[in-house]
Amino acid sequence: MNKIPEIVLQSIKTDLAQVDRVSSNTSNVSKPGFKAYLSDKVGINHAQGELTKTSRVLDIAIEGSGWFVARKNDVLILTRNGQFQISNDGYLVTSSGYVLQGQSGDIALPEASFELRQQGEIIIDETYIDQFLTVEPTQNQLSQYNNGEIYLNSREKLKLSPSNSFRQGYLERSNSQPSEAVLQLMILNKHTQTMQKTYQAYDQIIQKTISELGK
Repeated sequence: MNKIPEIVLQSIKTDLAQVDRVSSNTSNVSKPGFKAYLSDKVGINHAQGELTKTSRVLDIAIEGSGWFVARKNDVLILTRNGQFQISNDGYLVTSSGYVLQGQSGDIALPEASFELRQQGEIIIDETYIDQFLTVEPTQNQLSQYNNGEIYLNSREKLKLSPSNSFRQGYLERSNSQPSEAVLQLMILNKHTQTMQKTYQAYDQIIQKTISELGK
């Protein structure tokens, strides 16, 4: 019986962690390429998000399981968010300033206008510039997932993902489902309240027992 508080508190702790994951799904519902957390177990939903046409040259969507690789100093990020821009020094970068990686390293673009072919080849005036590097995150790397991105040390070994198609002028939408997230939050909230009541009932029993023994 003395294990009841430990079991109840661990259950509440687990519920709160799941609430954080579901809340992240809700707050990132409009973030391109975001992969929703699975609330009932560790991991993310790898399902392909819907592709939306933007006609913006620097918007790029991946069709397949690969992730873009970007670098800033000694930090790498893996992301599905293809909403890119060109830095002041002429590199293709993420919204947070990480430089996109190609087969030859940092992707440098002398101009914003380029052609992206289906396999990720970047072409300017019929000249090959580079090809996007895409990778498959390992299970261990996926544990570093945070709000749509995986943060890694630049020395981390990467598994290449060659079988992907690329769509220029498109963005992959988040695969988070708001209505599902709301339902999950309601269920988690109800379960947490039940555990709190269980703990309170247990505490009352203990207090009563102590009182009876003191007579």
